[in-house]
Amino acid sequence: MISLSELFQGKEPTYAQLKSVKIEKITRATFLYMDPQAPKDEFAQCGTCVHWIEGQDLCELHRPRDHIDDDDSCCLYVHGKPAGGTPESLVTPQESGLVSRQVRCMNCIFFDPDTEPRKHCDLYTQLNRMMPAVFDLDRYVNEHGCCNAQTPGKRNPKVFGPIGPIPGPQDQESA
Repeated sequence: MISLSELFQGKEPTYAQLKSVKIEKITRATFLYMDPQAPKDEFAQCGTCVHWIEGQDLCELHRPRDHIDDDDSCCLYVHGKPAGGTPESLVTPQESGLVSRQVRCMNCIFFDPDTEPRKHCDLYTQLNRMMPAVFDLDRYVNEHGCCNAQTPGKRNPKVFGPIGPIPGPQDQESA
């Protein structure tokens, strides 16, 4: 990949030059969003991951000393029947993002099931609104889906700081 300084041969680019640079927009794949698979109430938890070692509370990817419950989750989740195996010490809990909580959208502070006809993610909505040249996130999510931005709690629009939620076109029309 070429840097902007290389692109403009070490000279300070003009606004027009920067505006002409096309970048691929970031999609929700960056957040590892996954639609649910059965069993939906256990989706994205270690007990339904191919790397979990059933009956031993261990994971093939983690270290033998890392106790992993079937209701834990990490960012290396791969849906499927636990295959067994042995811990390979490839990652630490910190590196994998291991958490001991329910990580589906319905348990996330950004999940909005009520304010529109379709369930959606407030985080994806706000990123699209704040940086439309950078983000193109499909904001519609399944309540049993999950992503690595999952933040525990009940929906609270105030999490977007002093500016609050950025209104969209439909919000401005009703104001």
